[in-house]
Amino acid sequence: MSVIPSGRRMWPSVVVMVFALISAVTAQTPKPAFEVASVKSNKSGQRQGRIQLEQGDAVSMVNQALRTVITFAYRVPVYKLTGGPAWLTTERFDIVAKAPAGTTLDQKLVMLQTLLEDRFKLRIRPETREGDVYALMLARSDGRLGPDMRPAKVNCDGRPHGITQPAPGVRPECGSVGGLAQFSAGGIDMPLLAESLGMMMQQTVVDRTGLTGRFDLDLRATQTGPGAVRPGVGVPPPEGFERPTVFTAVQEQLGLKLQPTRGPVEVLVIDSVERPTED
Repeated sequence: MSVIPSGRRMWPSVVVMVFALISAVTAQTPKPAFEVASVKSNKSGQRQGRIQLEQGDAVSMVNQALRTVITFAYRVPVYKLTGGPAWLTTERFDIVAKAPAGTTLDQKLVMLQTLLEDRFKLRIRPETREGDVYALMLARSDGRLGPDMRPAKVNCDGRPHGITQPAPGVRPECGSVGGLAQFSAGGIDMPLLAESLGMMMQQTVVDRTGLTGRFDLDLRATQTGPGAVRPGVGVPPPEGFERPTVFTAVQEQLGLKLQPTRGPVEVLVIDSVERPTED
């Protein structure tokens, strides 16, 4: 499945971002909308889908669960989207639309929000709740970092930090690359590392390291949580080899630790949604 590069924003301060997006939409009359749009159920039974938002003026989201579409429209991680009926995950849809010439990605996402409101009667709201979180902290009392984390070699201030595709085995200077529980970054700060670990673990992680500045790092671990998948599917590891858990890897490789605690959890709540009338 192809997706838009999430690294352009890397999910910064989700609730603030969602408030801004919702305010931007409601403040405009009429709301920005696609020139034409088609919504159909996809009953192919196939597991693979396709998402195309960036090239040209076309928008195509094929064989996608509506919950996935909502996360793209509002740039919110799926674990921070709550509420709604079960069919948001089990049923699939094809959404094909055309935006006015020269429309930016940000504008397309606002138009996708409009489509969700009009065609699916989606009503959402951001909310901050008290819940379980992990605090990212220094593992050692002397503050010494792990062998795979060090101050950045390149000054990345003022340069966008996003998911990049460098040559295999090469860490980007000011960006990050990774998959399931494998993450390499250049010039990353601690709030962004906490966000990235939250994406990896599908749970809120807050930065309490006290570290300032930017760092280069490499993390290799086994993904935690339900449905965990070993990195490198299809490439069997050496006999007896086991990757450490995220908790162990963060401590041994980065010199940090993930401490369970309670704190504010920013979520996007689905108040109501309906199946669309197809066209």
